[in-house]
Amino acid sequence: MYDLSNALPVPRIRHKSGRMIQLDSWCGLSMPLKYAPYKECILEDIRDDIVCAALEYPRLLAIRFELQLPSLNDISGHYKRVLYKNGSISVGNFLKHLTAMVKADMCLDSRADRCLWFNAVLEQGGSSICPLYHCLLLVDRDTYPELGVIDPAQANAVNLATLMGKAWTAVLMVPYDRSAQLVRFCANSVFKLDTAPNELFPVIDEIFYNASLLAKVYSLEDCDDKERQIQSYGNSREI
Repeated sequence: MYDLSNALPVPRIRHKSGRMIQLDSWCGLSMPLKYAPYKECILEDIRDDIVCAALEYPRLLAIRFELQLPSLNDISGHYKRVLYKNGSISVGNFLKHLTAMVKADMCLDSRADRCLWFNAVLEQGGSSICPLYHCLLLVDRDTYPELGVIDPAQANAVNLATLMGKAWTAVLMVPYDRSAQLVRFCANSVFKLDTAPNELFPVIDEIFYNASLLAKVYSLEDCDDKERQIQSYGNSREI
């Protein structure tokens, strides 16, 4: 396993300490018990971001997905030096690219900094597993009603999935036709939430259940090195 501890800096994404939750529910919200324990402070962040996004966007689109990193066996020596040694792979760069593309695509005011809510966690573990980011993207459904699909042959398709593929392949400096392998949408990955006017507590149960994965303490159960298992988390308020 190549050591990415210094090669993949994630701006302001940090290890969060705090109480561990070994249960399948927290504050009235359910979580998969198989991923326990969870970090309570990250559960709080995820819950608060979903609630804030739902209140800001009464018609919310939530997307769970993974940003994969290419295997070192699959890239050139120059690519290794540029991306891994210099540490230019960053989920923060993905968010910057995607935000700029969304604004351009929808002709949004350049001052509209909050067009996306985003949470991400870097997972790294065993020798056969490349590091990856688990992500949650929250979008105004009046802006993007559907996710769409990534078609490697259609880089100019007008949908959110294509923009996500273009943003990540731009960060990795690989052709867009690799996007379907590098941006992976999870099973049951898209959720829609409608929040009624003046509703103070949106019903976020389904989204939270699937997003709670980002708060699990250990990234890979079969990894012997517990220090390498600990996930590093951040969101769009910090990246």
